[in-house]
Amino acid sequence: SEQLITRLQVPVRAGARIYCLEGFNFAKRDVFSESDPFLVLKCGKKTHNDEENYQLDTNEPKFYKHFDFLVEFPGAPVVEIWAYDYDLFFGNDLIGVTKFDLDDRFFSKEWCSIQNKPIEYRNLYVPTSTIS
Repeated sequence: SEQLITRLQVPVRAGARIYCLEGFNFAKRDVFSESDPFLVLKCGKKTHNDEENYQLDTNEPKFYKHFDFLVEFPGAPVVEIWAYDYDLFFGNDLIGVTKFDLDDRFFSKEWCSIQNKPIEYRNLYVPTSTIS
């Protein structure tokens, strides 16, 4: 408890590297073929748009890339991973998005104690509008 309070009071600048390996069962967004997926990663004000490296006609893309962000703890922004279907003529379509909080990991004793961090599988969700 005291360790956590101390860590919360001292700002720490760090690099966050996000590895994106593969996609599985991506939703089909084209009418006559599979999607042409690419990723956009956002963390705070920084965005990595990998549109130029879209993959043609696949719902099982192989990305094998990493994306780097500079963050500060506490208060690191949420990382957002957006998967899109590339479309030259009608605009890109959202396949799905996933988000995770770097602060949750940085301040978790359990996460910090893991020597070799596991590969994490994340579901993609499509934001829907709501009436309020």
